[in-house]
Amino acid sequence: VDFALRDSRWLGASLAGKGVLEGSAERIAEADVQLELGANRLALKGAFGGKGDSLVLKFDAPQLGLIAAELRGRARGTAIVSGTFEEPSIELDASAAQLASSTYGSIDALQIRGRASLEPDAPVELRAALTDVSTPQIVLKSVRLNVDGRRSQHEASLQGVGKPVVLPLRLRGARSPVGQWTGSVLELANRGEIPIELVRPVELTIGRALVQAQPFELRI
Repeated sequence: VDFALRDSRWLGASLAGKGVLEGSAERIAEADVQLELGANRLALKGAFGGKGDSLVLKFDAPQLGLIAAELRGRARGTAIVSGTFEEPSIELDASAAQLASSTYGSIDALQIRGRASLEPDAPVELRAALTDVSTPQIVLKSVRLNVDGRRSQHEASLQGVGKPVVLPLRLRGARSPVGQWTGSVLELANRGEIPIELVRPVELTIGRALVQAQPFELRI
């Protein structure tokens, strides 16, 4: 399929693009797509679904408000997708600044880098850092999230720092083939204005419409 967009507009901005897409339900044999919305740019190139295929998505969006009227800020990054439709893999490297939503709040800066896959026992790695996070519920100076390991065994740590809270959270567990996560909360505390600390690790299960924790004790 060849296509071209000309003389189009979205939210008052010019919309243009062209591309080629070839494939089937099992494989994208060729993709070469370029889109422009105002100053925003998106490019998709490569193949997906076959051995050795990779599909590269690059985006540079200095005007997020042109994509959705309730958004503000800018974002840019690269995502590489490989594998198959049944077991896709993704690598992501992206950043954003001065993000704001009229519904959810704002983030002054965001950096995220990671890789994940639905392949059995594939490596999992994630690094995310956010600064000056403000929501209707809470305001935090910084948030850091790290995930390392494999689907069969990984560890995640979250650190949130704000005026009312200094929150460390650490978990270790595994994700099953049916999508259920089972593991332990190793550390949970608030070292801010109201000190709270988990006395000992607690077992935790998270699944679709399910969050189940064993009895636990908090020290206040």
